[in-house]
Amino acid sequence: NWLFLTGAPNTGRSFLASAIANEAARKKKGPISFINASSRFKEINDYSYNNKEEFDQMIAALSTCQLLIVDDFGNEFKNDFIRDGILFQILSSRSNRRLMTIFTSDFTIDEIITLYSTSKAGAIRAKQIGNILKENCKKEINLGKISIY
Repeated sequence: NWLFLTGAPNTGRSFLASAIANEAARKKKGPISFINASSRFKEINDYSYNNKEEFDQMIAALSTCQLLIVDDFGNEFKNDFIRDGILFQILSSRSNRRLMTIFTSDFTIDEIITLYSTSKAGAIRAKQIGNILKENCKKEINLGKISIY
């Protein structure tokens, strides 16, 4: 199953995800990618225009690593290409391969769907992304509103 960790800032979402990543690394569970959604999705988007080979390599790496952690999910810039050409491609591939994926977010999955519904047509793809998340996450883990540091 995937994990979807939500809650207010400073509630330990990223810390918990990094602890899981460290344990997976200690057990040598294969390649692990820990990405910040805002910076990495922008970087991949830029590669789609400037360096197609690097774009393809990054999509492949994120689609096939044993563990992917997408930190700060939902705060990234959103457009049709990021939704359809990057996010959907990575998530559908990981879902088909049954690869562990962890998300940390200020938002719920339903709010992610709304955020990625950039147009009427885009709302359909956003709903598909939401379905992939809900199918693989089973439930959202809300860490609450109280800052731990």
